[in-house]
Amino acid sequence: MNKNIVFQRIRNRIIEVLELFSDKDQFESVVADLELWEDFVSKESVRNFSPPVFTEEEVKEILVVYSLWESVFLDTKKDSQEWLVFRQATNKALKVFMQRGFLPED
Repeated sequence: MNKNIVFQRIRNRIIEVLELFSDKDQFESVVADLELWEDFVSKESVRNFSPPVFTEEEVKEILVVYSLWESVFLDTKKDSQEWLVFRQATNKALKVFMQRGFLPED
């Protein structure tokens, strides 16, 4: 399988996770699925995120979300500052990703 196709699929899953995380009405689901982020993003994997699949701006936003993700815990309260900042960052990252939207997976 083509390496770019694999990364395009990962990119699309990242968008789906960002959609979940940025939805203010999905707090309970997000807390339950907080580990989803780590399924697709790690400090090591980000080094492999490059054009044409990922733009520099998308990688920058991934790193911001990743650093904030590390500070959010399963017991973080919905109205906490950490949660608000995290949700705002995921919303911003989602907007950056949606400039190009989902990429083909085949």
